Amino acid sequence: LHAQRRVAICKRKKHSNTIYFYIRDVKHAKVEK
Repeated sequence: LHAQRRVAICKRKKHSNTIYFYIRDVKHAKVEK
């Protein structure tokens, strides 16, 4: 579990921008509904 968490954190750091835009899009989608 710890190893998986480290990998997930590394992926988050690498794709921080992608996740940021994804979260922003999700928020916009919720507002539109």
